[in-house]
Formats: sequence, structure tokens, C-alpha cells
Amino acid sequence: MRFLTLALLPALATGCQTYAQHRAALVPHPTPLPFDGQPMQSAAELSIGASNIHDLVKPSVGDPDAGDVSPSTQLRAALGFRATQNLSIGFLHERGLAAGSNPVKSSEPPLKDNDVSGIGMTISYSIDTGSPGWRVGVSTEVQIWSVPWVQYTSCVQNCTVPGFTYMDHGSDSVPTLALAVIPSYRIGRVTIFGGGTVRNHPTITEKIVTNLPGPAEVQQGPVNVTLHGGADVELGAGIRASLIVHQTVTADPVTYGPGASLIFTIPLGSDVPHPSPATPASGPPGATPPT
Repeated sequence: MRFLTLALLPALATGCQTYAQHRAALVPHPTPLPFDGQPMQSAAELSIGASNIHDLVKPSVGDPDAGDVSPSTQLRAALGFRATQNLSIGFLHERGLAAGSNPVKSSEPPLKDNDVSGIGMTISYSIDTGSPGWRVGVSTEVQIWSVPWVQYTSCVQNCTVPGFTYMDHGSDSVPTLALAVIPSYRIGRVTIFGGGTVRNHPTITEKIVTNLPGPAEVQQGPVNVTLHGGADVELGAGIRASLIVHQTVTADPVTYGPGASLIFTIPLGSDVPHPSPATPASGPPGATPPT
């Protein structure tokens, strides 16, 4: 579709016509990095779930020029590996569902039923504070998103063909970079954690007026800040469930209400070796323990 639009540019631009372009794009939902701040307890792990379960409060306008549509439900799957005792790396896939997505303005043109999807890599490190159970996690993530968009181009002045409107659609590859700091405390099977994530928010300009129309372009967008808190609980056999409540506190380009993530983690490979407890003394020093 992008090639077809470029091929039509000479025909559209002749005679100094003026065109209005009307756009919308399904952009990824801002979410916190789902890291509990503690070191990985197995050689590898598989995590699946939703980085945003559902928007109870519909997102609204932040930047009045933005033509963004936000997925209410965003799914996530990741495969992580323990590199050292405190360092882990992972590879991930996220998908924001077009079904149930929310345009932030009623004036936006309708999108086709294509999900926004991303693939990427994450690196996480757990810092030992010296206090039992207390850790500070630092995590970074980079993703490349395939962001679907739609655009309507209409001639509004000096038109060779009055009332001409052309619809174009496609997708742009847009990177996001995230950084999170996550203090946490583990006691037994439960870890309590919270922190903040900064991440750029892809966006598109809804309306422009131009003499040289071209394909839509999704921008990398401004930095957003998302605060979160949650709990990670071991259910048995090393399988964990993590529930996170999050709130994006910035409002550019979209104003969000509170959201929630639910992630299940399945251990793969061997557990972290634990030192054997010391054998209690059974007599005076030098005595031979009974057999």
C-alpha cells in the first residue's frame, strides 16, 4: 500500500492542489516491565499472560493532535535465561488486540482489524542490598513494534477532481525503549515489589494539510512514566503468578486510567543451588558423632 501511495504522488500533487490527510494508528499500551526485582531461581523460565488485562477507564485525549487508538488488552510472552546469579536476559513478544481497542477521539477514522505487535529483548539485574529479602531490580527493554495505521487523503483546494478522497493503510516499524527501577522484598513464597518504568509512546498526528501528500508516519513519541506495585506468589512446583497494578502518570499523547497485569511464570531447567544446612553438633568438640 505504501508503494501505491508513492506512485500516486505525482498525479495527486499536480496543479498545486491542497490536501487534507486524516489518520489513525493502533499504538502499544504503556505498561510496566514485569520484573519482580529478585534474581531468577531457575536456569530459564517461560512467562505468559497479559501486560494489560483490560481498560476499566477508557483512555482519553492527551495531545489534541494525536490520532492514537489504544488496545484495551495487551498480551505478552517471554523466554528468560539466567546469565549469572543476579543477571538475566530474555526475548519477548507482545500483542495489543485490535478487538476492543479504544480510539481516544471520536473523530478518528476507523482502523482495519489488525493487532499492534512487538518483538524485543530485555536485560534485568537484581542488586543485593545486604538486608535479607530486600533487593533492587533494574531492567531495560527494547522492542520493535509493527504499528498499523489508516489514512484518508482528500483534495480541499484547486482540485482537478472535486471531492476526491483516497484511503491508504499499512504499518510502520517503531522502536520503544524502556527502563525500570523496582525495589522488592521476598519472604517465603511471596515477593512484594513496586517501582516505575519510563518508556517512549508511539503516536501519529491525526490531521495535516499539505500540498504534497504522502504515506502516514508513526513517530516514536514522547517519554511516558508508569508507576506500579504488585505481588508475586509461588503456586507450587516453582510456578509463579504475578499481579501488578499500574498507572501511567503522564498524559502525552494519551491520558490513561489505572490498569493491571497478570503474568504466569513456569521454571525451566535446574533451580539455583542452595547451600546445605550445617550439621548440628552432637557432642563436645572432637567427639565422634554416633552412627
